[in-house]
Amino acid sequence: MSWHTLSTYLNTITVVFILLEMHTFEAAPVGQNYIIIIDAGSSGSRMFVYTWRTKAESLSGLEDVEILKDVSGNPVVKKKTPGLSSFANKLSDIPDYISALLSYAESHIPLSSQPSTPLFIMATAGMRLLTQTDQDKIWEHVRSHVKSTYKFQFKESYAYTISGVEEGLFGWISVNYLLGRFRLLPGDKGPVKQPTNGMLDMGGASMQIAYEVQSTGNLPSSLVSEFSLTRNWFSTNQRYKLYVKSYLGYGMNAFRRRYEEYLFEMFGINNSKQKASRIEDPCLLEGFSVTSEITPRPVIGEMLEPAREKFSVQYTGTGNMDKCMQNVEPLLNLNQSCSPLPCAINNVVQLDPDFNSMEFYGLSEFYYTLETLKMIPPVQYNYSSVLRKIEETCSTPWETYLSTLRKENTNLSEEKFNSFLGFKKLICFKASYLVSAFHKGLHFPTNYDKLIPTLEINTIELQWSLGALLYKLKATTIDEEKKREIVVFSVVIFCVVIVLILIAIILYFTVIKCLRTSKQAQNGSVTTDMNNLESNVKSNNDTLNQLNDKMP
Repeated sequence: MSWHTLSTYLNTITVVFILLEMHTFEAAPVGQNYIIIIDAGSSGSRMFVYTWRTKAESLSGLEDVEILKDVSGNPVVKKKTPGLSSFANKLSDIPDYISALLSYAESHIPLSSQPSTPLFIMATAGMRLLTQTDQDKIWEHVRSHVKSTYKFQFKESYAYTISGVEEGLFGWISVNYLLGRFRLLPGDKGPVKQPTNGMLDMGGASMQIAYEVQSTGNLPSSLVSEFSLTRNWFSTNQRYKLYVKSYLGYGMNAFRRRYEEYLFEMFGINNSKQKASRIEDPCLLEGFSVTSEITPRPVIGEMLEPAREKFSVQYTGTGNMDKCMQNVEPLLNLNQSCSPLPCAINNVVQLDPDFNSMEFYGLSEFYYTLETLKMIPPVQYNYSSVLRKIEETCSTPWETYLSTLRKENTNLSEEKFNSFLGFKKLICFKASYLVSAFHKGLHFPTNYDKLIPTLEINTIELQWSLGALLYKLKATTIDEEKKREIVVFSVVIFCVVIVLILIAIILYFTVIKCLRTSKQAQNGSVTTDMNNLESNVKSNNDTLNQLNDKMP
């Protein structure tokens, strides 16, 4: 093999390496991307269409995602009530329910982009409260309708009930993404992470808390989640360890049912097991009453026992904050110890965050309830001020409270006012429970003032669905990049092996050539020696012959 041939092989391998390098780090093609996420909550479903333009890298390690806007600049979001979980006994109504959401999305996404637009339908705590059999029936009808009716990118695994931990994690990602906390900052030894904020979310059926921890200590693995922003194997590794806990049954609506059942049970215990049809409720304003269907069962802990018997009970308000909180606190189940860590609701261990520096963003009921009390930004959260406001509200007679609401909302039609009133009429209960859960259940000190109740950040609506999109988008990106890097790594190994084989071949032929040269040299030396020997012998023979001729 000539050196010219070897050079050709080596140049070819070099070109392969250059092409691999260009392929691995080239920017992704620029284009508009869409994704649909339906948040199937306990009280209703919300459909969001998100969009982003693909690019090679963003400062936050995530794509710049935003809600799609229609031609008028309005966000493409659609709401539908009731919750998907309420269709367990009316499965035939599911297609129309889903179509009301997806047809709206379909009308705003270009037809050519629909086959590449992923569709995720994710249910939360309302669905988790159902039996697995009922969940399976609902999902079967949802999946069948979507697959037969729409062209979106959809797999059966894209419609499912998310865990409480996922819901908490997604909410935390949403908060910190919108705050720009995932952007790296310059440091003396390279880019550094920013401190993150905590997240609290109280929905209709569950409550979530999530925040970053530096050490997991003695926490069980079920309370620890990890989120990574690693772009590829060669980039800065952004890893976040989180404490995440979801309390099923501790959402506002679910807890109200638990509370009513608790009052019913306590009435029976205190009245020789009589079953009441009317019970005084200190968590309702005086003069206001509600009638509920009660299914008595044990309510301490997260999971409820199956209902046995129903009773119609009227709860009549007496408007007393102190007594209301006294009734609420036993349901937080705080009477056990989990030393050395503090115990939160239901005796769950909780590693306290840095209360001196970490801000917590309060979503959903944390906003709605405190907004009703007029205790939202720019008003800073203050426990004493909130407590005084709750006491003042709870002691207000219902008719007075109702009259005040009407005066403050004269622009609302009667229909809209009644809908608005549905969120306000339980304010004494909601506020008393929220504050009890926050300070006693989750151990936030009464001097903690860094709670920020909000519905949006930087004019963008704050929903866990955004975090779900970012999480799935990031997971897909990492998975694709790792697959590509595995291919590149395999090709590199192949090229290295080829080079080693070429070197071995060159060495082999070089050794053979050397051996042949050496042998030829040895053969030439022997021939010369033989010729010299023959010449010497001949010379000696001539000399002997001359001597013989001279002898007599």
